[in-house]
Amino acid sequence: MTAKHILSAPLISMIIITALVISSIAHAEDWLHVVASTTDVFEARKGTLQHGLLGTSPAVTMLVRIKHADDTFTFARYFVTVEDCGKGYGVVVTNSIQGKFLHQADYVIGGGSIACVIAETMCAVLNKPTTSGMSL
Repeated sequence: MTAKHILSAPLISMIIITALVISSIAHAEDWLHVVASTTDVFEARKGTLQHGLLGTSPAVTMLVRIKHADDTFTFARYFVTVEDCGKGYGVVVTNSIQGKFLHQADYVIGGGSIACVIAETMCAVLNKPTTSGMSL
């Protein structure tokens, strides 16, 4: 008997579906829940929190995935300046992953809005002493 006869179409389909499910579970672990609204879930990609520049100002940045209520996704890069983290308030800037400005929102640490929680997350990791730099 050859492999052609052993692997039926239903068995091949089941193997493909199993591989896709395992793959999606593995990739889901690459994202960390940050905050949710009534319509959107904001998740940070592990390993993307890093130092950068917002204009000419030193900043912290991270890649965020936003899952919408209709099961679609948007991806964006969020920025908060190091100075604003130190003050505890400022502006969260959102760019597309291609670097195009999308919008900005004011935040105050403890303020409770989506922008506040995203900034709190970024600033907390920025201010957390680690042996190997920032990590999220």
